[in-house]
Amino acid sequence: MPGLTGFIDYTKNSEQKELILENMNRSMKHKDWYSVDHHVSEKIAIASIHLGIFNPGPQPIFNISGSRCIFLHGEIYDYEDKKRHLEE
Repeated sequence: MPGLTGFIDYTKNSEQKELILENMNRSMKHKDWYSVDHHVSEKIAIASIHLGIFNPGPQPIFNISGSRCIFLHGEIYDYEDKKRHLEE
């Protein structure tokens, strides 16, 4: 079943975080064809297990400064108008 996994930890190094996150993902990834996108930084480790149908691009998506990120599941309808509005 697709979903999100992750944790906050200031004490573990990146390798340790990767291993923990991988184990968490394995427990949720019941089908080999599920896609897994992940991000590990100094403070957090987060991953998305998904079908990869609607949003095949890599995630998470970061803002310009890299201070915020999101995972997106599903479809956005009328995205052209919304994109144009955000760009303005």
